[in-house]
Amino acid sequence: MLIRLLENNELISVYQPIVDTYRASIIGYESLVRGPEGCALHTPSALFHEAAMHGLVDSLEMYCTQNAVAQFKPEQFHGQLFINTNPNLLCTHDFVEQLLSLQRSTTAQIVIELSEQHAVTQLNELKRVVHRLRIAGLQFAIDDLGAGHSSLKLWAEIRPEYVKIDRYFVQDIHLNPYKREFVQHIVTLAKN
Repeated sequence: MLIRLLENNELISVYQPIVDTYRASIIGYESLVRGPEGCALHTPSALFHEAAMHGLVDSLEMYCTQNAVAQFKPEQFHGQLFINTNPNLLCTHDFVEQLLSLQRSTTAQIVIELSEQHAVTQLNELKRVVHRLRIAGLQFAIDDLGAGHSSLKLWAEIRPEYVKIDRYFVQDIHLNPYKREFVQHIVTLAKN
């Protein structure tokens, strides 16, 4: 079923606003993939689970990236376009070339969110690719800091323009002094 959805271009991108709470303004939108309404593969988790079962994760990620840029209309969505990516996929030639081509074809400022769900297997290659893509105009974010693999190491090595803290640490933060302390330290690190 996933192959048919990909071949028929039936997956769409929806855009979730990213808000700067200090300035009370939207700074950009995170692209999220969706299958057809009412379909068993409507949600991102279902789509990526199916892709993993059939060895299509890289193909799905490349589709999502291309689709996110193609459907993002800067006149409709003011701000940057944030796209989730497996950091290991950035170490492949085809994906890097796709990103460079997409950057040239859009007026949107693309921000690649490096997902914490995947352990980075080639850190030196990833650093080299990130440098090349930055020169081309892309920016980077670490997604869900604190939820996954060696996030602080990745943060120190990649030096992203944005750090998105995992929901666990901000949910009910007003009730938990340890979460507040953690977030305060992350903010201090980011400012420094």
